[in-house]
Amino acid sequence: MRTSAPGRGPRLRRPSHGATAAGSPPGRARVLALGACLALAGLMGAAAQGSPFLNRLRILSGATRDTAAAEERYEPKEPLSDWFPPAASPVPRGKCVCALDFDGVLRGPPPGATDLDTPAADASRVVQACKDAGMHIAICSANDNYDKMSTVLSQRVDPSTFTPAFFQSGAFQMSTDDKSVTLNNIIRYFNTPPSCVMLFDDMDFNKPYAQQTGAIFIQTPPHTGITMNDFWRAQAALPNYCQCG
Repeated sequence: MRTSAPGRGPRLRRPSHGATAAGSPPGRARVLALGACLALAGLMGAAAQGSPFLNRLRILSGATRDTAAAEERYEPKEPLSDWFPPAASPVPRGKCVCALDFDGVLRGPPPGATDLDTPAADASRVVQACKDAGMHIAICSANDNYDKMSTVLSQRVDPSTFTPAFFQSGAFQMSTDDKSVTLNNIIRYFNTPPSCVMLFDDMDFNKPYAQQTGAIFIQTPPHTGITMNDFWRAQAALPNYCQCG
């Protein structure tokens, strides 16, 4: 999106004989000029305060790939919604996998937090609940900061799960904006049907990637990080799409 240079508004010619060059009353020209200035100021203010539209563009371009604050400000255009693949008969059997996003899901600082690496309040509980239910853990993130991710996950979320061996395995997928690629890598690594993989992600524009692969998409709230309710919702629906085994 382009705007005029700062401080440069629409160029208006001084009208002669009480009218503008277009024949409009001078008062209208002043109103139009004022409106243009206010619109420009509003756009600049929205950018400073985290406009959802502008944040979406930044995230899509990769500019905020490792910025938790930007994802906190993101507002989905539609209510949170999950996606499930068409039901198959018989229901396939395979390894069930909790594929978890990092930014805004496992790392979920509350609004106004100064420590942007704060895990979501339920992050550790969800990881443990997945394991207690016999499910495998995977990371599916566009974040490209390996040191940041490995430190937060291993030291602040679940040291017993996020080990050096985990980060060297195919269960750890990062650095790719197209999550159909990383989801397919996870599916191949665990050698499991796509409908046995559940992607927990806060960004609704990642839903099409799950749809392309046939994985389940569970949308998590963008302001809190993942919650136990997200896990329970996924666990309740999973038997319709996969027999864990």
